[in-house]
Amino acid sequence: MAATKTSKASTDKAAANAGTTDPKTQPENTPPAADAKTTTAPETKRIAVKSMTPSFRRAGFEFSRTERILDVRRLTDEQLQAIQEEPRLVVRPVGQED
Repeated sequence: MAATKTSKASTDKAAANAGTTDPKTQPENTPPAADAKTTTAPETKRIAVKSMTPSFRRAGFEFSRTERILDVRRLTDEQLQAIQEEPRLVVRPVGQED
C-alpha cells in the first residue's frame, strides 16, 4: 500500500497562490481612468480650438475667435493638456465630416 505524501512546502505554496489571478486572464495595457475634460477619444486625430478673447496664446500657439484645427498627433502631451485645460479656450474634437 503506497501512500502519496504532500510536502508542507508545496501545500504552503498552493495556499499562497490561491488568491492570485492568472496573468493571462488580465487585460493588457489597460489605460488608467482619466478626467473626461482632458481626454480626447482614441480615434480623435484633430481638434478645433478657438479663443474666447480676440487673441490668446497657449502651448506655443496663437488662437483667435476663429477655429484653428490642430493635429493631436503632432502635439506633446503637455501641449495637449495645456490647451484642453485652459478655460479661455473652446476645444472640440474634429471628425472626418468636418
